[in-house]
Amino acid sequence: VKVLLQRCLYEADRADRCGCTPFMDAVQCGHTAVARLLLQQHKACWATRDALGMQAIHRAAVTGQNEALRFLVSELGADVDARAVPSRLTPLHFAAKEGHVSTVQELLSLGADINSRDERKRSALHLACAGQHAACVRLLLQSGLSDSPDASGALAQQLARRTDVLQCFDHCPET
Repeated sequence: VKVLLQRCLYEADRADRCGCTPFMDAVQCGHTAVARLLLQQHKACWATRDALGMQAIHRAAVTGQNEALRFLVSELGADVDARAVPSRLTPLHFAAKEGHVSTVQELLSLGADINSRDERKRSALHLACAGQHAACVRLLLQSGLSDSPDASGALAQQLARRTDVLQCFDHCPET
């Protein structure tokens, strides 16, 4: 990567057709050393948004890159509750949607707001239930997230279809 950056005409933050920059690619693939190189030697911007309004922190959450999340939040000062635009989804929403249990745990340990809601008033629990991710649903409930209606009046539990996901609600305090 160093040789390519030295010999090629690299433009910092040049985005692809989806608006994704080389820094975003490095982070979402867990290549924090490459991300550091792009920041230090090529002045890449870690807060750039792609065509979907997502930043590198959202992409790291989607792909379950816990080390990259720690790097972004702890070293660069990225907001652990950064909102994608216009959906207002946080990294926690994205991790729950994909069923990344360890990433949900990591985000919570980094201070993510478990009660955050998107533009449709959905919590991470809604997205975990919609994705039928039982382990994620269990973790969110055990971490204190209560089921509550979204903007349409739907509870997260109503999105659950699989028995193992529905059973998560049986073993948690009333929501």
